[in-house]
Amino acid sequence: MQIINTIIYLLPGILAFLIIYLIICIVSSKENVSRWNIAAIIVVSVILAMYYVPVNNILAKYDLPYIQGQTETTKNISVSEPEDVNKILEVINKHTFTRSAVRTVEQQSLAGDRQIILSTHDYNKLSGKLTVIHLYVYEEPAKNTALQINEQFYNAKDSEGLSRDIFNVLAEIGLLK
Repeated sequence: MQIINTIIYLLPGILAFLIIYLIICIVSSKENVSRWNIAAIIVVSVILAMYYVPVNNILAKYDLPYIQGQTETTKNISVSEPEDVNKILEVINKHTFTRSAVRTVEQQSLAGDRQIILSTHDYNKLSGKLTVIHLYVYEEPAKNTALQINEQFYNAKDSEGLSRDIFNVLAEIGLLK
């Protein structure tokens, strides 16, 4: 996974290089603008578009029986009632997420002022794969709200709406004052 992330991280630079090279070829009036150059630009563009396509129902494929977390007062919270877990998951799944275009620095491991960290995991018995999920929710500034699935960070298109909805549903459940 680390290798794939590194390759994807380098693709925008490769795409920029190919476009600049193509422009130089056209401007210098080379008769032979290679079809390979154009094909490479198209392939890299398609790969980037597929990688960064927005995702709805991002947590729908995971079986998440509980959610644990920390509130801004560093009070540990645990949500194990299925209807409460489903309320939180519905709020998260109704938002659209895109992969983070840059390598995000690891978020804080302890909740700070007006920040909530929600964590859970899913273990797939068939594949033996463990998926660790963290949602970092900031009330101010809400734009820092991020979802982390294993090593990959996702940003909500409406970070302020996601932040507001998470704070509201946690207050509704009775976990926030």
